[in-house]
Amino acid sequence: MRAQVAHRLGSPHVLRFEEVDAPTLGPGQVVIDVRAAGVNFPDGLIVAGTYQTRTEPPLTPGSEVAGVVVAVGADVAGVGPGARVLAFTGMGGYAERVLVAADMVFPIPDEMSFVDAAGFPVAYGTSFHALVDRADLRKDETVLVLGASGGVGLAAVEIAAALGARVIAAASSEEKRRLCLEHGADAVIDYSGAELQEQLRRLAPGVWTWSTTRSAVSTHRPRCVPSPGAVAT
Repeated sequence: MRAQVAHRLGSPHVLRFEEVDAPTLGPGQVVIDVRAAGVNFPDGLIVAGTYQTRTEPPLTPGSEVAGVVVAVGADVAGVGPGARVLAFTGMGGYAERVLVAADMVFPIPDEMSFVDAAGFPVAYGTSFHALVDRADLRKDETVLVLGASGGVGLAAVEIAAALGARVIAAASSEEKRRLCLEHGADAVIDYSGAELQEQLRRLAPGVWTWSTTRSAVSTHRPRCVPSPGAVAT
């Protein structure tokens, strides 16, 4: 089978398509025929060798995929050959087939495309962890999402809205703010200027903040969050 392989660390340009051995199935594992793979910031960091955990080459990046199950190992339940699934792979997703732990594989509905499914685990998993596991966001609370027009930011907007929270989305352009409204934001603010704190004071007396950016505005988050309020990063 073919896969994208990096034999040295560097920019994405070091990746090359190569013939590699097909994965060997073991207990508790699933082999997926990859139909689409997500592209995320950490994938580039892994290839560059600058991610928080370093993987030495040769390596095949790709942290999330969608496709069709080819085979399942012993003790695997819930999915079988032919099932349409998405998966968090961590590594190895940029290949024609990938071996994944069964607990990281999830069936997808027929109406969900492989392309949409392949972009789901990282963005939505990250935002769900921040808003639900860490911030314990509840119905009728208010959440401010910085960097709200990106993948993780829009996922945060959608998840917070689904939880019944009031969602304030911060983005730097009119086009991006319109996009946030289309994805469920109740209000939007422009953080390209210096009046972020005043805008926030007008809109919300207490805010959960989920930040998806390390821009200059993020360095002022603690001063921009009224009391009572909290920051989840």
